[in-house]
Amino acid sequence: MTELPPRVIRLHPSDNVAVTLEDVAAGRPLPEFGIVAKTEVKRGHKIALTDIPKGAAVHRYCLLYTSRRG
Repeated sequence: MTELPPRVIRLHPSDNVAVTLEDVAAGRPLPEFGIVAKTEVKRGHKIALTDIPKGAAVHRYCLLYTSRRG
């Protein structure tokens, strides 16, 4: 049986992060976004959908959520 990809949701098309709806293990592919999780991401946390340089804007809900800190 084929394993289903983890459930994550991008709240707005312009967001550069998505929110995990379940735990995502490191190394798990997220084919709908064309990425692989670099580290474990717990349910309810954000996962970057693109490289976000230090100090760059993080957008969620189509709004500036924060800037990447380190």
